[in-house]
Amino acid sequence: MPQPPPLPFPETGSARADLTSQISSVIDLFNDPAISRPFVALISEAPHDTELAEALRGRFIAARRADAREVFTQAVQRGEVRPDLFNDPAIDALYGALYYRLLVSGEPLTRRYAQTLVEQLYPALAMRPSP
Repeated sequence: MPQPPPLPFPETGSARADLTSQISSVIDLFNDPAISRPFVALISEAPHDTELAEALRGRFIAARRADAREVFTQAVQRGEVRPDLFNDPAIDALYGALYYRLLVSGEPLTRRYAQTLVEQLYPALAMRPSP
């Protein structure tokens, strides 16, 4: 399996801006046919091939999830997001939406979609004012 291109998170000091930027980068990657076609083929084959599934998770998905967890950890420390935030469901909601469009609905993946996705989901993650 080829080495995936790096998709580092920016470090702007704002989780919302970092997530929007990074999700936009993933969308750009998914819109490149040279990347998306083989990636979709790997994803569709993964449920039938344990070794492939483990390689895909280990070489592509795990690093991105770890980076996203770190963004949320720092956001909790800065008081941007709720301290009771469970990272994995938040990551699943944000990135799962991209995979759904890529693999199921066929709806376009655009930078505007990245911005809208974060804008609509971020309030559920953000700190709530004290009563």
